[in-house]
Amino acid sequence: MTPDQGEPDLKNHLQQFHPDDRAFFLERVNAAVQGTSQHFDCRILLSQGETRYINIRIELDWFEGRVVELFGIVMDISEQQATLQKRKQVELELENFFTISLDLLCIADIEGRFLRLNKAWEDILGYATSELEGTPFLAFVHPDDLDSTLAAIADLAQQSKVINFINRYRAKDGSYHYIEWRSNPQGELIYASARDITEHIQTEQAILQKSQELEKALQDLQDTQMQLIQAEKMSSLGQLVGGIAHEINNPVSFISGNLTYISEYTENLLELVHLYQESHPHPSSQIQEFVAAIDLDFLIQDMPKTINSMSNGASRIRDIVKSLRTFSRLDEVGLKAVNLHENLDNILVILQNKLQRTGGDSAIQVIKIYDNLPLVECYGDLLNQVFMNLIVNALQAIEERQAKAPHPDYRGMITITTSFEPSSYASIAIEDNGVGMSPEIQAQIFNPFFTTKPIGTGTGMGLALCYQIVTKNHQGELLCRSTPGEGSKFTVKILCPELTF
Repeated sequence: MTPDQGEPDLKNHLQQFHPDDRAFFLERVNAAVQGTSQHFDCRILLSQGETRYINIRIELDWFEGRVVELFGIVMDISEQQATLQKRKQVELELENFFTISLDLLCIADIEGRFLRLNKAWEDILGYATSELEGTPFLAFVHPDDLDSTLAAIADLAQQSKVINFINRYRAKDGSYHYIEWRSNPQGELIYASARDITEHIQTEQAILQKSQELEKALQDLQDTQMQLIQAEKMSSLGQLVGGIAHEINNPVSFISGNLTYISEYTENLLELVHLYQESHPHPSSQIQEFVAAIDLDFLIQDMPKTINSMSNGASRIRDIVKSLRTFSRLDEVGLKAVNLHENLDNILVILQNKLQRTGGDSAIQVIKIYDNLPLVECYGDLLNQVFMNLIVNALQAIEERQAKAPHPDYRGMITITTSFEPSSYASIAIEDNGVGMSPEIQAQIFNPFFTTKPIGTGTGMGLALCYQIVTKNHQGELLCRSTPGEGSKFTVKILCPELTF
């Protein structure tokens, strides 16, 4: 497609898929609308009529328990499909080749010496048959194949039955050939037919290597998928934060600025009331009734407290907006020296309301054990995603433990420990006393899109993305230790090449 064509509607888009895959594609879209993320392969048709294989991942955005948006990543996997088909074809050819009668015939004694060989051996190994006859054939076997060849000879001697095996033989030019054997013992002699399968083995190895390279490329593409999806979410978050900052800052600044005057006016009015009371110690009955009705003494005591509470509330709103901006790093993109303690504290400010209300009747206790960390050269916006994911996961683990086995003495606790190691690593450990994880789950937590959460509560890419950010973007480590029923501990280690305290 070209940009001047515009975006197709669903009907036109459907025509771009292979006719045999259109119904399947619609099924996957409908399943996504119902609330299940999708990951599948299908075929598309290019304008020139060429068929290409693509991999599609459809992810969901949720609001108040329902899907409000679908977004996805598509990538071309035609090369992988072509390699897979070629490998299947070679495997089939190799299987058929093995069924053809073997033509490199020879006779050996039970001691492992060639007694007779046909002329085909000369073409394969380059030796004249006279050079081989009477020689131990083990002398020509590749050193890595000696053990398996000796085991095969032992089977021939003990079991007196046909043995099939493959080993490598050295040719006169020093190269090695793969030989498939079918040996049959007859008394003290071994009758063997064989076949040179070097070309087939090399072809299979080349395809295997190519498959491994493509599998790695596919894994890299899946990592890119995950990062693009998260980038889409963070872009939406950045726009949301920018809107919040713009919409809230103006009225909050207006309120904060006027609270100073309100406090001064209130003090003046209360002082005026005090002067009136001194000058007119015996007010009229009407004034006495009104004073009693409004509880003037309480009002005089409580009004300054109320204004102070309003001021604290305005400061709290400013702190939240500032923390949101710091978290999304709207004004800091790229590699910068960052105070990780400040980042962690800002995330805790954002999550303060959840910390206060999670885990039953008691608020979650947050313990901070901060070491003297240097400023760390890092991508602050990316590391904030890591810390946010790990702390939110800790909150959810505590919620789950409280829900599964409530106990009156249990109190959720998150411990954040930072340290600086002699090896120039800044270490940030986030530990909870939540539900913990089984070894089976721990083995998969860094796999993209693996999740144990119910539909609508997450895509399951949080920890996988954290792992990518820490290991690839920062050449660091992300370690996990967890005990079922007791809690989990995640440790982030970030390299500090240049130390700035």
